[in-house]
Amino acid sequence: MAQITIYIPDELKRELRQFKHLNLSRAAVGGLRRALTLAKKEASDDARSTEEEERRDMENPVSG
Repeated sequence: MAQITIYIPDELKRELRQFKHLNLSRAAVGGLRRALTLAKKEASDDARSTEEEERRDMENPVSG
Protein backbone atom coordinates (compact mmCIF):
# COMPACT_ATOMS: atom_id res chain seq x y z
CA MET A 1 0.00 0.00 0.00
CA ALA A 2 1.43 3.36 -1.05
CA GLN A 3 1.47 6.36 1.23
CA ILE A 4 1.04 9.91 0.03
CA THR A 5 1.54 12.97 2.21
CA ILE A 6 -0.65 15.93 1.36
CA TYR A 7 0.15 19.41 2.62
CA ILE A 8 -2.95 21.40 3.56
CA PRO A 9 -2.24 25.09 4.14
CA ASP A 10 -3.24 26.45 7.56
CA GLU A 11 -5.76 28.85 6.00
CA LEU A 12 -7.55 25.95 4.32
CA LYS A 13 -7.44 23.89 7.52
CA ARG A 14 -9.23 26.71 9.35
CA GLU A 15 -11.90 26.81 6.65
CA LEU A 16 -12.31 23.03 6.75
CA ARG A 17 -12.83 22.99 10.53
CA GLN A 18 -16.31 24.42 10.03
CA PHE A 19 -17.35 21.03 8.62
CA LYS A 20 -17.70 19.01 11.80
CA HIS A 21 -18.01 15.54 10.24
CA LEU A 22 -15.41 15.90 7.52
CA ASN A 23 -12.86 13.12 7.44
CA LEU A 24 -9.85 14.71 5.76
CA SER A 25 -8.29 11.34 5.02
CA ARG A 26 -11.38 10.13 3.21
CA ALA A 27 -11.77 13.46 1.42
CA ALA A 28 -8.13 13.44 0.37
CA VAL A 29 -8.35 9.89 -0.96
CA GLY A 30 -11.51 10.75 -2.88
CA GLY A 31 -9.85 13.81 -4.39
CA LEU A 32 -6.77 11.85 -5.38
CA ARG A 33 -8.85 9.10 -6.95
CA ARG A 34 -10.79 11.68 -8.93
CA ALA A 35 -7.61 13.44 -10.05
CA LEU A 36 -6.00 10.16 -11.11
CA THR A 37 -9.14 9.07 -12.96
CA LEU A 38 -9.26 12.36 -14.86
CA ALA A 39 -5.53 12.17 -15.64
CA LYS A 40 -5.88 8.61 -16.98
CA LYS A 41 -8.89 9.61 -19.07
CA GLU A 42 -7.06 12.62 -20.48
CA ALA A 43 -4.00 10.51 -21.29
CA SER A 44 -6.11 7.89 -23.09
CA ASP A 45 -8.01 10.63 -24.97
CA ASP A 46 -4.68 12.17 -26.04
CA ALA A 47 -3.38 8.79 -27.21
CA ARG A 48 -6.61 8.10 -29.10
CA SER A 49 -6.47 11.54 -30.78
CA THR A 50 -2.87 10.94 -31.83
CA GLU A 51 -3.75 7.54 -33.31
CA GLU A 52 -6.68 9.05 -35.23
CA GLU A 53 -4.48 11.87 -36.57
CA GLU A 54 -1.82 9.37 -37.68
CA ARG A 55 -4.46 7.24 -39.41
CA ARG A 56 -5.87 10.29 -41.23
CA ASP A 57 -2.37 11.34 -42.28
CA MET A 58 -1.77 7.90 -43.78
CA GLU A 59 -5.12 7.93 -45.60
CA ASN A 60 -4.69 11.46 -46.99
CA PRO A 61 -0.99 12.01 -47.71
CA VAL A 62 0.07 15.49 -48.74
CA SER A 63 1.16 15.53 -52.36
CA GLY A 64 3.96 17.88 -53.28
